[in-house]
Amino acid sequence: MAINIDPKTRLYLWRLLINGGTQWQPLARPEISASVRTELVEAGLLTEAWAVPHGADRKKITQQNYDRKKRSERKSPKPVDQSEKEEAKKPKKPPESKCIFVTLTAKGRDYLAAQCSSPVSAASKASGPVLNWLLEKMSQNASLLSGLKDLVASDAVAAPAELTSENLLKHINSLPLSEFMPGGGLQLSVLKKSLPAFSGAEVDKALLSLSREGKIVLYQYADPRRVTPEDEAAALHVSGVVKNFLFINA
Repeated sequence: MAINIDPKTRLYLWRLLINGGTQWQPLARPEISASVRTELVEAGLLTEAWAVPHGADRKKITQQNYDRKKRSERKSPKPVDQSEKEEAKKPKKPPESKCIFVTLTAKGRDYLAAQCSSPVSAASKASGPVLNWLLEKMSQNASLLSGLKDLVASDAVAAPAELTSENLLKHINSLPLSEFMPGGGLQLSVLKKSLPAFSGAEVDKALLSLSREGKIVLYQYADPRRVTPEDEAAALHVSGVVKNFLFINA
C-alpha cells in the first residue's frame, strides 16, 4: 500500500525508532490521528498491541467471541480464494479492545534509513524532545560519538592556501551561518579569526580589493558601545574611518 508521509508523521516515526515504541495516546507528541496510525499499520510500517480497557466486562466480551465462533461454524463452508487467505493471516483487532502500544516494524526501519535527508516537522513541539532523545542515545554509544566528531571535523571550513580577493570571497561564502550577525553582516574580528594563517594586513589588503570591486560593503558600528576589544584589534581603517563588519553584495 502506497502512503504519503508528511514531515510531522515522519518525526513520529523517528520517535518510535529512537524510543523502541511508545504508548498510543491521542495526545502523544508529535500528535497523529488514529486514521493516520491505521494507514501506517496497513502500509506495514507499524505494529499495534491491543488490550481490553480496564473496567470492561471481560466475561461478556468472551461470551460474544464464543457466540460469533458458533455462528460461523453453523454456516456452510465456502471456497476461500488466495486473497482471503492472506487477509486471514493479518492480525485482527480483538473485539471491544483498544490500541495501547505501537512499535516500528522492520519495513518501517528500512523506510527511515532511506529518509535521512527528508524533512521533519520543525513546527511540532516534539522536535526538541525527539532530538534530545536521539542525542541521549548517541551519548551511550562510543562509536556513534566518534563518528559524529569525525563528521563535524570534516565540515570545518578550510582556509585558502593563497589569500587573493577571489579566494577570500569564496572563504566568506563558505562560512557557516552561525558566524554571521543576525542581519547577515560578518564581523571582521570573526573573519580574521577564521584565517589564522594570514596576518591582519594581508586580510585587509584582500578586503580593500573586494570593496573596490564592489563585491562587499564595509561598515562601522552605528553604536560605539557595541565595539569590543576584538573589534578594535580587527578593525580596518579606510580614509580615517573605522570599519568593523561587512556585507556581501548580491
